[in-house]
Amino acid sequence: MKKLMILPVLFLAAVLAGSALAEEAAPDAIWGEISDGSYVFHVPMAADDSGEWVPESEFAGEPVVRLASAGIEDGVLTVRYEPVQDGTVTVNLRHYNGYACDAVHGFDLLVSGGSVQEVTGGSYTESPSDEDLDPYLSGKWLEKETQFTEMTLARSSGSGWDAQIASPLTHGAYVFRATLHYDCDVDAFVYRDGALFNLPAGGDGTAPENPDESGLSGSLYLTADEDDALCLCWPAEHNPENRDILLQPAEGPDGPQTID
Repeated sequence: MKKLMILPVLFLAAVLAGSALAEEAAPDAIWGEISDGSYVFHVPMAADDSGEWVPESEFAGEPVVRLASAGIEDGVLTVRYEPVQDGTVTVNLRHYNGYACDAVHGFDLLVSGGSVQEVTGGSYTESPSDEDLDPYLSGKWLEKETQFTEMTLARSSGSGWDAQIASPLTHGAYVFRATLHYDCDVDAFVYRDGALFNLPAGGDGTAPENPDESGLSGSLYLTADEDDALCLCWPAEHNPENRDILLQPAEGPDGPQTID
C-alpha cells in the first residue's frame, strides 16, 4: 500500500497536519456503486491480512445514512449504507491491526430525495511503516527543560515500540512500560498494555517484579515546541503525574534521529 506520509523532510509537517495531508482517492482495489438508492462498496480481503476492516456504524447528530449490512463472501467484504434523510455525510472504513488503526478510507455521500445520489469525494489515510518512523523514535527522550522524566523507545519484537518512562523524583517516583503503536485515525501512538510500577523512596530506581497497575490504556502524540522542534506529549489524563509531559529527543548518539 502506498506510503502517504513523507519522510524525513516533511515528517513533522505531515504528522502535525494530520489526515489532511495524507488524503487522496482510495486505491482502485476498493470500489463502490449506488444500488437501489443505497451506497455499496466492496473490499477484497488480502489472504495475508491479519487485521480487520471495520465499517463506520455510528454517526454524530441526526444520521443521514445507516449501516444496513456488512459481510464477507468469496473473500470480498461488502458494505451497504441506506439513506435515512437528505443531506451530506462521510462514511469511513477503518482497518485495524490489533487495536491501532493503520488505514482509513472515507466516502463523501450526497443523499437527496430519499436516495444516495452521488459520491462527491473521498479520502485515504495510511500510517507510515514502523521502518520509516523508527529512526525518529527509537532512543532516549527527556522531559523538556527539567529532564525529570525520561523515556526510552525501542522497536518491539513484533510491531510497534517498547516504551519505558521513568520519573526519578524521590516523591512519586515510578516506572511505566507499554508497547506503542501508531494510529493514523487519532494521529497518536496508542497503547493498551500499560503497566505502572511505583518505586519505593530511597531505592535504586529498579522496578519491582509486579506492577501496581496493569492493562492501562492511553496515548502519546507528536507535536512541536515553540521552536518547531519535534516532541512527544504524554497527556495529563494518561499519566500518573496528571500533567502534560513534553518529551524531546536526547542529544547525541543515545537520542533518536532529529529533523533539521
